[in-house]
Amino acid sequence: MFHVDERTDAGVPKSWGAMLAGNHTFNNGLMVFGRLGWSDGAAPIARRAVNAGLMWRPGYYDDLLGLGVTVADPSDSKLETQTTIEAFYRADLSDNLALTADVQYLKNPGFNEDNPLVFGLRIRFSM
Repeated sequence: MFHVDERTDAGVPKSWGAMLAGNHTFNNGLMVFGRLGWSDGAAPIARRAVNAGLMWRPGYYDDLLGLGVTVADPSDSKLETQTTIEAFYRADLSDNLALTADVQYLKNPGFNEDNPLVFGLRIRFSM
């Protein structure tokens, strides 16, 4: 549950909402997850949102493969529902180095008429 106080000087209206999330990991390393969110008022970017996905450890070191979908209904009634589909693979190259490749497809992203396909690459180094 959350609550946002009205702040007229900042143009933020009063709002409140709730979220429910859960996940489960099966014996084979497959994890399913989901989240539902709902809000009342114009302060949040989305009135309703649903997220769901899968993550799996393919058995190579601590590598991780993931797929997720998010559908969000924007607070601004002039905007269309946004859908995001994301897939990633994280390769743990050593105890201190990981490389993650990511691709996302965004349908009706807020304030944009394009439906972009976005690619990402992240390197994580820890000591």
